[in-house]
Order: sequence, then structure tokens, then C-alpha cells
Amino acid sequence: MSEDTSHESNNLWQNAGRPRSGTVYCKRNSDKRAYRLAIRRAQADTNERYSNDLHELLLHKEGSEFWRCWKAKYDTKTSTSIKVDGHLDPNLIVESFMKHFRKICTAEKTKESFNLQKV
Repeated sequence: MSEDTSHESNNLWQNAGRPRSGTVYCKRNSDKRAYRLAIRRAQADTNERYSNDLHELLLHKEGSEFWRCWKAKYDTKTSTSIKVDGHLDPNLIVESFMKHFRKICTAEKTKESFNLQKV
């Protein structure tokens, strides 16, 4: 199933007024399901290929090649870090949250919001 086939049947369905039944509707849904299935299979094949490559490299004990392949697939150092108020350190992030919630959750503000919600 190609992307073009799915797009063509979707365009045909739209041009027909987006019917909820009939041959155009059935063809569009069938092509859409086939296209999504093809995407899932391609993703599974990619994962399987990496797993098989890693397995083969490990079996042949090609250490540097194994780790190069491993890092390409599973390297966690490239993950994006989350900054809160410019801090990366988890302790400073927790402190920042504590300061923020202390400031907005005072007893007066809690009473005010409780009284407003009762009305």
C-alpha cells in the first residue's frame, strides 16, 4: 500500500462530499487501514533489523561495531534536558516548584478561592 493510493482515495472521498457509506467510503477506509498497517510493519521491521544487527555483532564479538550500532539506536545522552527556571539540577527544580507553590498557595488565597467556588 502506498501513501499515494491512500491520499488519492481520501481526495476522492472528500470530493464526493465525504459520504458515510458506499463504495467510495469503503475504499477510502480500506486504503487508510492498509497504509497504517504498512507504517506499523515498517516500524516493526526497523526495530527487528536493529535487534538482529546488534545480535550478530555481539555473536561475532565485534565490540566497537556493536557499540557504534547500540549508540546509534539507544544513545540516551542525546535526549533533551528539561530546564525549569533555567535549572537542570533536580534539587534546584524541586526548590523552584516549592517556592512557586508557596507563593500562590497561601492561606488567604486558598480561603478566597474556596469562597468563590461555593457561590
